[in-house]
Amino acid sequence: MIPLVNKSNETKLLEFIVVNVECPPILSLQASIDLNLITYHINMVSSIPGTVSITLDSNAKPVAQPVRRIPFGLIDDVKAELARMVTD
Repeated sequence: MIPLVNKSNETKLLEFIVVNVECPPILSLQASIDLNLITYHINMVSSIPGTVSITLDSNAKPVAQPVRRIPFGLIDDVKAELARMVTD
């Protein structure tokens, strides 16, 4: 166990496993929570007070969209990486 100090100056004891392979370091979910790198939130949507009104066009027809192979937010990054790979 190795003592680590998070940004709130809290000391946590974490177990580290050292392996003889070339790979990126992996930090477990529990270690990430202990170090306050990430926080765990319970779904609180149902507890938000108030009401919401959504107005739809009466002429709108439902459309089923196929599952995206690449998340919409990553499309530009993927295109840029593919272009870079082609030019290199």
